[in-house]
Amino acid sequence: MARVVPKAVSAVLLVSSALLLPAIPLAADPPESFTGCSSKERRGPPCGRNKSFHFGDKVHIRGIVDPPHPHLEGRLLRKRPGSDEWNRFATADITDGGIMRVAWQTHRRHAVQNHPYKFQWKIGGHGESNKFKVFVLFGE
Repeated sequence: MARVVPKAVSAVLLVSSALLLPAIPLAADPPESFTGCSSKERRGPPCGRNKSFHFGDKVHIRGIVDPPHPHLEGRLLRKRPGSDEWNRFATADITDGGIMRVAWQTHRRHAVQNHPYKFQWKIGGHGESNKFKVFVLFGE
């Protein structure tokens, strides 16, 4: 009987420690770098963190994550000018090279001369990019 008690105690300790320890996601793979930017071009530079466009322009919004997470999806969040609330703007598959792309066709209703839209990429459970600004202007 002396041998049964230690086994029972160790079983209780094992089960209770598994229940009491904080849950750590096994798939979490935090990125070493994760950047977001916008450009007038779909590919290649220049891609910036604080860019201006005229209404009617197509804004190419990119995210680059390293290491790549090609099995996941990136969420693009947007904060409208004058708002305190971030909203889901779009989602994009992550390529084998770690790139996410979204194109935003701007219109006159998007133009807010002196206040930017703010964007940020997020990968659930894995991290978030820098925040970056996009100004949509009325033009000259």
